[in-house]
Amino acid sequence: MKKQLLIVMLSGLVVSAFGQDTETAPAAKKSSSSSEPMVNKKGHVILPEAGDIGLGMDAIPFFRYAGNLMNANTNNSPNTGFARVQESTIQNTLYGKYYLKDNMAIRARLRIGHTTNTTNAQVREDGIGFNVPDAFVSDERTQKINQNAVGAGVEFRRGHNRLQGYYGGEAIVSWGNTKDSISYGNDLSQSNATPTSTNFLGLNNNARRVLSRESNQIFGWGVRAFGGVEYFIAPKISIGAEFGWGLQVTNRKNNKTTYERYTLEYEVYTIEDGNTSTINLDTDNFDGSINVFFHF
Repeated sequence: MKKQLLIVMLSGLVVSAFGQDTETAPAAKKSSSSSEPMVNKKGHVILPEAGDIGLGMDAIPFFRYAGNLMNANTNNSPNTGFARVQESTIQNTLYGKYYLKDNMAIRARLRIGHTTNTTNAQVREDGIGFNVPDAFVSDERTQKINQNAVGAGVEFRRGHNRLQGYYGGEAIVSWGNTKDSISYGNDLSQSNATPTSTNFLGLNNNARRVLSRESNQIFGWGVRAFGGVEYFIAPKISIGAEFGWGLQVTNRKNNKTTYERYTLEYEVYTIEDGNTSTINLDTDNFDGSINVFFHF
């Protein structure tokens, strides 16, 4: 019953939007003078004009949310995203446009993402007999994830009525990293060289345990040509699709893992992995992307 009600509500919303604009097609067309904008029956301008600002976002979260409501499952959405160059850092990016002309805009993207995850695990307190049932201490892992991206480009537009095509080029820079910090309830000491501990990262063994780890230290840049289409479902509101082709360079710095151990004495030491780099020239989002833009 809830699913049917949701479907009816969503259908009503779409019909309402099209009922206000699309059903007034005779009025929603350009006049014989190309300088006059296209308006709907109520006189509202439908397409963006010089001086307008556009704000956009991935439409995928909306589809995923609706899909999850429909069947109480997760990640029910098309497998697409809006113009990703480095997927781990470009997702959840905000997009902006400024129209220099009716058919030309500069565009930018921005993501400043920071996530902190904290995990606690209870382990037996060493040196306390099992006859003490509540003898537990806590191990804690704190993970901080940074994902950032900025980009800028230029876009040209052409089209017929509500259906508009666009094309252009842009440059994108992205960077991010992950850092894990771990503390333990049972201390490492000469008398307890292998304390009971939680193996959060799967790197602990009888000879050592992890104190911190820096990973996924990525810096990337790319240039891409793009093309797409937009359909204006209401004045200054569009749903569109985009794909692109371009060059992507990604540098991944070495992972740094700091351990502690007790041999003849207590030691803290760090191991670093090697650096890697990738150069890719390919299409992106060739499976399609879906976005929504609001202009004002």
